[in-house]
Amino acid sequence: MKMIKKIYIVRVAILIILILSWFYYNYFFLSSNDLSSQNKSPLASEYLNMAPEVKFVGDEACSACHLEIFKSFKQTGMGMSFYKPSTGNVIENFKSNNRVYDKKSNFRYEMIQERGEFFQREYRLDDAGNQIHELKRKIEWIIGSGRQARTYMTKIGSLMYEMPVTWYSRKGKWDLSPGYHSRNQRFSRPIVAECMNCHNSYTDHVDNSENKFKNIPSGIGCERCHGPGELHVKSRFGWKINTTMSGVKDPTIVNPARLPLREQMDVCLQCHLLGEKAVFKEGMKSDSFRPGMRLTDLKSIYISDDISPNNFDIASHGERTSLSECYIKSNGALTCIVCHDPHKPVKSLGRAHFNNKCIQCHEIDNLSREPEGVEHQVDANCISCHMKQGDAADVLHVNFTDHWIRKRLSVDEPEKEEGRVITLKDFMEETDSSADIRLGIAYVKFFEEKHGEQEYLHRAVELLEEGLKSNREHIGGLYNLGKAYLSLKNPRKAVQALERAIMMNPVEIKTYFALGISYEKLGKKDKAKDVYLESLEIYSEDALVLTNLGNLEQGAGNSEAAIDYYNRAIKSEPSYPGSYVNLGRLYLVDYSNTARSKEYIQEALRLDPDYTPALSHLGSILVAEGDDEGAIKLFERILEINPNYISAYGNLASVYAKRGELAIAREYLLNLLKLAPINRNARKMLAKIELSIQKFN
Repeated sequence: MKMIKKIYIVRVAILIILILSWFYYNYFFLSSNDLSSQNKSPLASEYLNMAPEVKFVGDEACSACHLEIFKSFKQTGMGMSFYKPSTGNVIENFKSNNRVYDKKSNFRYEMIQERGEFFQREYRLDDAGNQIHELKRKIEWIIGSGRQARTYMTKIGSLMYEMPVTWYSRKGKWDLSPGYHSRNQRFSRPIVAECMNCHNSYTDHVDNSENKFKNIPSGIGCERCHGPGELHVKSRFGWKINTTMSGVKDPTIVNPARLPLREQMDVCLQCHLLGEKAVFKEGMKSDSFRPGMRLTDLKSIYISDDISPNNFDIASHGERTSLSECYIKSNGALTCIVCHDPHKPVKSLGRAHFNNKCIQCHEIDNLSREPEGVEHQVDANCISCHMKQGDAADVLHVNFTDHWIRKRLSVDEPEKEEGRVITLKDFMEETDSSADIRLGIAYVKFFEEKHGEQEYLHRAVELLEEGLKSNREHIGGLYNLGKAYLSLKNPRKAVQALERAIMMNPVEIKTYFALGISYEKLGKKDKAKDVYLESLEIYSEDALVLTNLGNLEQGAGNSEAAIDYYNRAIKSEPSYPGSYVNLGRLYLVDYSNTARSKEYIQEALRLDPDYTPALSHLGSILVAEGDDEGAIKLFERILEINPNYISAYGNLASVYAKRGELAIAREYLLNLLKLAPINRNARKMLAKIELSIQKFN
């Protein structure tokens, strides 16, 4: 009886706690002071849904009250930005003219529709027309409404990648995806959170992964421009929200049209201002932005100081608009929504809609009195004369509008040197204490992702070192300084910066990875191993960390441990050929198992027939088997792919020397020493060969 009484008392206590919790949540949980505590924006106290803890509810919740707007928005480019392929939404031609040849990489692609599913098939033919390579990937998601283009994503294991071929609707043709003409990344271009979160609603990205997502929504939604809808929906269903601290009409939701000009523009610029590089502020990520914030709360955008008047990128709307006299003389009042209704498809508005926007300020009668005004008729098309249209510089086969409004669309422009070093500048012209650090980070990113010219690293180091003097705990600055020193072959200084970064923030696996590599460069393998193991406690599925641990274990003679790490790397990233090559080497070197070694190498080459480490290893196996001709073909193929691949020259020299063809061996060694003048093995071998040549002569 006493036990029953105790249980009853406990249950009553729990019930009271729940009631009090509900009461507290209803009346006090969302006071404006609590919600704005983590948000620097001056509007955070006005709009309660700017707080990071307010939840997104999805578009269907909005449609209950805003059905017509919901339906219209779903027909816009944003509303149709991301979705699954189906037989019901096919606009492409999968039956004819569905093949693309990339001459530069010698890969061919075929787009296939079969049994309700869609695929891209990569293949290669030899000189006789025989197929010598094939890789087929399923289309999992479509990016783009299809009015201009559709690009595709595939999922390999649990990771998301862009696919190499895009459908260009304007011209009704298949061609390589944007950026792939200069560098065909095949099926290996990772879809990172920053890309996903501008082509889609915010996704559930897995922390510390590069391209892994738990849940993927379908298209940009209402809340991307209006902010999280939890409070707004609850208030409409009778929940009491404390709004007494706010002075706006409805503090539970943001209406961009009612925002100050700067914040209104920033809602659009979060995605429509790409620049050359973006650097997120400390503690911010691509899904941290809330409408009402200033873009400068989130990130800095860097553009080239040498803007082309004739060429524009596809996501340069904000940058180009800011150059327009209309924008400048209106003091920024020419925001995006002056001309664009984000709830309606552009095509549904018609030419007259946009011309009327111009005429509101530029009356036809006044224009016709000016010297240039002879063609300014009432029904003239302002856009065709004052906003350039056509291919974007970074995306072919589309018809985009340059948002630099001006009298003359084309001007004489001096020819620019290919690969020239550019200077980056902050679009927002920020001057806070971390401005130099962020610019330094931008240069590191530019070096890694766009142009591998070391001048960018030297600029970065100077900016970062100076900026960190007054802001010693800037985590991003320390991390990028470490990476810059690592790329400049100064691992000792890299270690100093990276260790400080980990002290400040011990949960970023990328910092551990860079530190581990730095220790390896210094020959401190035990320390490198410890760092890699620490990183696996944070995120256990990083294929590069697992691969490096496998390499260390193999080097230490721990073959079984190495095999385990390599297999874990393959499980985490099945399409990475490096793990298969490492297993192939291990089975040959540690177990003398040539057959097993070949199996792994062949799998690496199935994934990437141009993967030079795999070709090199297979060539070494052929040399051991006495197939010199086969080995020579592989090593020469490596040099066709990468003329700077040093070991291929050494291997060719060894094979030709073994065959007694010393003059040819000598030529390969001389070429090697042009690339690596202090290579001791090459110099020793060259001395022996030259001595032998002298004896024969």
